[in-house]
Amino acid sequence: MRKDDIAAESPSFREALKAVTATGRRAVLITPDKFDGLFAADTLAQAEPVTDDQSRVDYVLVVVNLELLHKLSGLPMTAVDFEDDVDRILAHEVYGHAVPYLLAGTLTAKCADPAIGQSASASCAVQRENVVRREMRLGQRIEYGRDSLALARRSWQ
Repeated sequence: MRKDDIAAESPSFREALKAVTATGRRAVLITPDKFDGLFAADTLAQAEPVTDDQSRVDYVLVVVNLELLHKLSGLPMTAVDFEDDVDRILAHEVYGHAVPYLLAGTLTAKCADPAIGQSASASCAVQRENVVRREMRLGQRIEYGRDSLALARRSWQ
């Protein structure tokens, strides 16, 4: 599982997972086929906090569309560039979005993507993602969107 690989290579990710585990809350990694129609088919990844009737967050669904990533990259799912892109996506969705919700246990801990007109590196989620990317030597994200993935570099060739 990529989450375990990331935790082995990123001390920040590993410590965050330990802290989340201590709360009893969790991130649930799924593919969109597990929730047919709930997530847009063209969405590569998304973290969605799930709340109870008092707006407490006990878990966050982290959806990664591996089929779409495979289609866009043209790479076999076992290729190093493909796996690195999955790591980049999980760094963003899990460490960038899910972990803050799970540590706080409320929606008030939202760590947002860049607002319109805001640089990617100024947003909370990308700043957090870049911590993990730095530790794993996966490059720094300076733009928002798919340009920071290996699949984007392959499409330019």
